[in-house]
Amino acid sequence: MIASILLFDRSAILSSDAHFWRAVSSIGTCMIPQAVVEEINSIISGFGADNNQVLSASEFQRFLKQSNWQVTDISGSDPTLTQKLSNSVSRGSRLDLAIAECGYGLALTSTTDVILVTNTPLLLQAVNALNQDKLTAVTLANVRPWVQNRQIPSQKLINPTITSRAVTVRNANNARINKFVVTIFSWIVIGAIGLVAWRSFQPKEFKQFWQKTGLPNFIK
Repeated sequence: MIASILLFDRSAILSSDAHFWRAVSSIGTCMIPQAVVEEINSIISGFGADNNQVLSASEFQRFLKQSNWQVTDISGSDPTLTQKLSNSVSRGSRLDLAIAECGYGLALTSTTDVILVTNTPLLLQAVNALNQDKLTAVTLANVRPWVQNRQIPSQKLINPTITSRAVTVRNANNARINKFVVTIFSWIVIGAIGLVAWRSFQPKEFKQFWQKTGLPNFIK
């Protein structure tokens, strides 16, 4: 079984530590957007950050160099993300959009599930509003029990709306199939009634027609 991809944003990184980063590496493929790496570097340089953030960012930078975490610059655009995350021109909003598009791009190209780990409410809402069964967003608090249990739940347990969408699609397909079957059956019945009526009112013409078809004379 291919391990799920865990994609971390800035808020999740700055709210955890090296012990957690090492532990979470054992339950999935851990990745970080290139935009977040650049943000981490900016924090280390002292751009708009307090001392605690600088210390956390520096710790993560050292960890990243020695770990098997992957940095990705993949991206995928979606109108829902743009609408929900680009209403502000702030640095944070641009970063949130870049992170969401990174997760969406991974989900479009990956053969496994993608889980975005973020503590940013708007980012959580925007990603989970997408109609993408392979992508979901969770908080860091959601992930900690997975680390303890050394297992990531299935997507349908993480995000129940995935199951709801699957049921909706299945019901729609069944409805189309049932409608098609009813339509075909109705035309068969109408055709049979027409043949019986033709035989009743024009028996000679009907007999000549039926003999030409080569079909058994099952209409008496």
